[in-house]
Amino acid sequence: MNLRQARAALSSLFASVWGQTTPITWDSTLPPTPGTAFVRFTVQETTSKLDTWTGSDQNWRHYGIAAVQIFVRAGSGTAQADDLVQLVRFNLMGKRISAELSTYEATVHDDGPDGHGWDQTRVLVRFQYTQTTT
Repeated sequence: MNLRQARAALSSLFASVWGQTTPITWDSTLPPTPGTAFVRFTVQETTSKLDTWTGSDQNWRHYGIAAVQIFVRAGSGTAQADDLVQLVRFNLMGKRISAELSTYEATVHDDGPDGHGWDQTRVLVRFQYTQTTT
């Protein structure tokens, strides 16, 4: 597995879990519907390490973060954001997506008002995948 395949698998899992809950913005694109709650989903690799080396095969372990940024209208209260956070946490953390890819924890950060009419809450889901190179 490589980063592109891991990103595709994580994005697919997120899209199937999220469904039509709110519009989804992928990576660094703008929100699809101004004025309504939305979520931004991004995947970033953070570190890699050589796990094992057997003959000419190198098995690498790559770690990263799938960031789910939840945006709700400022001043609308915490209920909607709390519900969306729980949807992410319970459906994305601790999942074995394939033999090479799994998620293992989620942390929540309440960033609050952004000064542009949104309250942001981030859910950072840590993942790891293995890659064999020759």
